[in-house]
Amino acid sequence: PGAGRPHVTNRYQRHFNYVFVLPFETDSMLRIFSSVMQWFLSKFPGQVSGLGLNVVKATVDVYESISAEMLPTPAKSHYTFNLRDLSKVQQGICLCQKSSLPTADDLMKCWAHECQRVFQDRLINNEDNEWFAAKMKTIMEAQFKKQWKQVVKLEPLIFGDFVDQKHAYYQEVVDHQQLSDVLQNYLMDYNQFAKRGMELVLFLSAVQHICRCIRVLKTPLGNALLVGVGGSGRRSLATLATFVAEYELFQIEISKNYSTTEWRDDIKRLLMRVGGNAKEVAFLLADTQIPKESFLEDASSLLNNGEVPNLFNAEDKTQILEVCTAPAAQAGRVGQPEVFAFFTEQCRKNLHLVLALSPIGEAFRRRVRMFPAIVNCCTTDWFMEWPDAAL
Repeated sequence: PGAGRPHVTNRYQRHFNYVFVLPFETDSMLRIFSSVMQWFLSKFPGQVSGLGLNVVKATVDVYESISAEMLPTPAKSHYTFNLRDLSKVQQGICLCQKSSLPTADDLMKCWAHECQRVFQDRLINNEDNEWFAAKMKTIMEAQFKKQWKQVVKLEPLIFGDFVDQKHAYYQEVVDHQQLSDVLQNYLMDYNQFAKRGMELVLFLSAVQHICRCIRVLKTPLGNALLVGVGGSGRRSLATLATFVAEYELFQIEISKNYSTTEWRDDIKRLLMRVGGNAKEVAFLLADTQIPKESFLEDASSLLNNGEVPNLFNAEDKTQILEVCTAPAAQAGRVGQPEVFAFFTEQCRKNLHLVLALSPIGEAFRRRVRMFPAIVNCCTTDWFMEWPDAAL
């Protein structure tokens, strides 16, 4: 059964085969990712490019340690790690340019930051965070032969490409006060143009969450899962992050009569916007906007494939052909099936889904179990209790 886990009869099931693929051996993972990393770092200075294999070994160590020791439980049902997480760390490092990583220490800090964003941000309590911090220090000493404090002079580690407009590339943010001021200016700009302004106090924890969301939005095929109790600021911070990333924000308006028909019409409009008009759009969907689980099933299909089954009728398909035939031809895609495939690829590329869910109650556990793409295809950001400084 697919995303929604509907009941499948034995008579229908007998037509299918069960295929089991063994997990990759460590050597295989090292070979795959070291080939990519060493190719990417080949244009960097010698002291940086020489650490390519060490970065991959360190990442695999983190992945194997956290997979073995941080196992899913009813309270931690999203503690499932797979090769996508491993590739997200490499993908984050590949956002850097030559100017971002002038020294070997800068590469180590970037590696540490990406591991924190991919693995640590989904941890739900201080105990697990402390375990992860100790593990990172151990692995850094083992693989890079350096103490954590020698390399990381400023914590928390924050990377971004929007703080310094003159040097707009992915790099470490070394002045947290400047970062806060820049985001405050973005917030003022947003409030001038928005119908409904946001009165936000941007303390350091909120700034970190905004930077995490921006990082995910600017990553190819990046989708975010923001998990926190109601009122923790998930939607407001995601809205500001979308504005900073210069993407359009799409949300649905839930009313008393909002049904599957209206939902499908909204999804059609959204996909025509990202697939037909090639606009970068962040689709923010909160748990309060999911009256039916079928909505989440469609969202899961968008995460997996970039499309929703049986969404478009003949008239819609004609419109897609009209809009996409010319750009598809420029990309060397000719013929009706190729144009539809091009449309779906554009949807996956330009649509960034941001799910804001609450961990309270049994609903979150059930949804993670029924729709694995929520965790597998998203980068998770767990909103902890705000620190005393924020209150």
